Parts: sequence; structure tokens; C-alpha cells
Amino acid sequence: GSTLRFLIPLCLLGGGEVTFTGSETLMSRPLSVYEEICRRQGLRFAPSGRELTVGGALSADEIGLPVTATGMVLPCGSTAIWQSKE
Repeated sequence: GSTLRFLIPLCLLGGGEVTFTGSETLMSRPLSVYEEICRRQGLRFAPSGRELTVGGALSADEIGLPVTATGMVLPCGSTAIWQSKE
């Protein structure tokens, strides 16, 4: 589960399209944080059974990470910020 969550944003940095394939259990786990990021930035986020396809180029943005929904505990709070180098 953690590997998928690390790979989704990394793959979106490339600007292409990537399809992940995994067990039904893995694909049924919550990915709503990534779905929301993709929706806000007009990126592709298309789950389908045992596959998840993501695509587009992730850009700098600020999002709130709901710790209870993701199960992640951040030592400095629950906000992540991507900043562009401009």
C-alpha cells in the first residue's frame, strides 16, 4: 500500500500516463487524497478493478492531508506544500 502511495505522485511528475496493477484489496484501499489532487489539477485518475491509471503533469500546489483518511501521521502537522522553483 505504501509503495503505491509513493509512486503515484512520482509518476505524475513525469507528465505521462502510468497504469498500476495490483490485487483487489490493494486497489480498494483509500486513495482519495490523490484523487482530489488529480481532480483539482485536471489530471487523470481512473481506477478500474485491479488497475489504476494516472496521467498528466503534477504542478506546484498546496493541499491538506486528512490524517484520519490516509492513516499517515506527519510529525509536523497535516499539511503538505509543493512549491514551484519560480
